[in-house]
Amino acid sequence: MREFPSQGQRAARNGELLGVRQSFRSRRRYREIVAAVVKDYGGADRLSEIRMQLIHRLAACVLLTEQMEEQIVRGNNVDIRGYASLCDVLVRITHRLGTDQPARRARSRLLDYLQSQ
Repeated sequence: MREFPSQGQRAARNGELLGVRQSFRSRRRYREIVAAVVKDYGGADRLSEIRMQLIHRLAACVLLTEQMEEQIVRGNNVDIRGYASLCDVLVRITHRLGTDQPARRARSRLLDYLQSQ
């Protein structure tokens, strides 16, 4: 007679024990956020260490708010004060980073293309 794996064995095989799967997704998402924001600001070589640190704090806050929003969508309770505080921190970090990052080049490429026609 064939034995079926226990729930724990299935979880271990799927990498879900001890939050391994969630941890991997979180690390990957964190890196994606950092990379996207760094790109928005023109690349790491154009950023000071202070700005890079702010970007890392921003990414951590974004990740936490996304996780809380996922819980909200699933119908679970979240600490709304904690969520609101994170949103406030996101606004302050974004304000501190400023909006003086270089404009994306897509528009100028389009203009260059149209002028060449």
